[in-house]
Amino acid sequence: MSKSRNSRVLVYSTTDGFSANSADRQQRKLWLRMERRGRGGKTATIIGGFTVSDQQVELLARRLKSSCGIGGNVVDGEIVLQGDVRQKASALLRQWGYPVG
Repeated sequence: MSKSRNSRVLVYSTTDGFSANSADRQQRKLWLRMERRGRGGKTATIIGGFTVSDQQVELLARRLKSSCGIGGNVVDGEIVLQGDVRQKASALLRQWGYPVG
């Protein structure tokens, strides 16, 4: 069977693209802290201790931001979320199989 030069394949996924396996998740506990310093008095929740790739941290950050309904980004391999959402983020991470210390 020969493929034409213009053939295209469209692939759909039912997941959000985050596929860290359980071995990566269980290697080390994640930590969460609240920080105000250097942010103009605004509060931020910092999550670190990841052993997965930077791309997977980006996907996890997107998933956390969506689930918490807040903004944030990834800086130097750590997830920075707006506001003090330590309890909610911790509960979500545990629900998704991440050990939180």
